[in-house]
Amino acid sequence: MRCTLSQGLTLIELVLTLAVLAVLAVSAAPSLLDLLDRHRLRGAAENLRGDLMLARAEALRLNTTVSVAFSIDSVNSRWCYGLSDSGTCDCQSNGACLVAGAPAHGASTERFRRIGLTTNLHLGTATFQPARGTANAGTVTLSAGASEVDVVLSALGRVRLCSDTLGAYPPC
Repeated sequence: MRCTLSQGLTLIELVLTLAVLAVLAVSAAPSLLDLLDRHRLRGAAENLRGDLMLARAEALRLNTTVSVAFSIDSVNSRWCYGLSDSGTCDCQSNGACLVAGAPAHGASTERFRRIGLTTNLHLGTATFQPARGTANAGTVTLSAGASEVDVVLSALGRVRLCSDTLGAYPPC
């Protein structure tokens, strides 16, 4: 009698393997989305920090007041901000935010999906003075799910990031 080895999978083995993989994929999807949201949140916080530091540097370089105006539509969960050296700008309109006559930096919900933004800045605007780069103090809070990052602006114009829910930053 001859003994032969099978060279493949039976249909039952294939179905069981696919079922196990499907269960693993369904259980891993929420944590993967949470991981992506946390990375997007870090990116938005770092971007805002960089833009605030740029606004301060431009105020010193151009010897003029530079502002960062925030527009928040809480009903539709949309926000944006833009830099300007000619007073506040409407970041909702293309080309409305200018520094030294050139289009300025900014960001919005289109770039950072699923990220929320709130601020306690006076009139929703951070204003940097040309003399020493001082600013009106305040906090901008970026959030994604249960995670939040605070972008804190001091009266001296210094910008720092902190978070009580995201381990990448010191606690607030």
